[in-house]
Amino acid sequence: MVKIFMSNISELEDPKENLELLEGLSLYRKQKIERCLQEKGRKQNLGAELLLEQVLKQYGKSEDQIVRSENGKPEIEGFYFNLSHAQDYVICVVADNPVGCDIEAIKEAPLRIAERYFSERENEQLNSVHTIEEKSEMFYRMWTIKESYLKMTGEGLQVPLKCVEVILGEETKIYRDGKLEECVVKEKELPGYKLSVCLKKQKAL
Repeated sequence: MVKIFMSNISELEDPKENLELLEGLSLYRKQKIERCLQEKGRKQNLGAELLLEQVLKQYGKSEDQIVRSENGKPEIEGFYFNLSHAQDYVICVVADNPVGCDIEAIKEAPLRIAERYFSERENEQLNSVHTIEEKSEMFYRMWTIKESYLKMTGEGLQVPLKCVEVILGEETKIYRDGKLEECVVKEKELPGYKLSVCLKKQKAL
């Protein structure tokens, strides 16, 4: 089971201009908002907090139960969730197993990043399409899948991107240091964005 919750934060007020919006937020999120220099970042963090609060309430959970792993990933024992945001959207994904998600607004693909940080097979996939629009769409597919995998594991970008290889297909596969990973990739269509979820497979008993 994977459930994706989404919120458009374009109409949110800037919490810097309305400090009442910070009342009741977790200390972690307040500090994160206060560190943001840009209005967009402050609204995204506020939106993430508000969405998470709604989701946790729906599942009978509370932010008091959240602990952070040594890598900083928020966790509740026996309950798996993850957050991401980009431009005007905040998402929260909930699942039965460890899960990660990523959303990115599609822009012109930074192909130099792909050349430097993607594997040979990943760059072959990028080079199999010809227009910049096709390359951009494929780049952000691979990027969000990599990110969602690394958020699922809790490691984040401290892992070299070339160690995680995304092979697109009818069933997208992820390889870690050449070894096939036991996870499932799900993608959701949203105009102008790429949204990917990575879910750890349940081991057979």
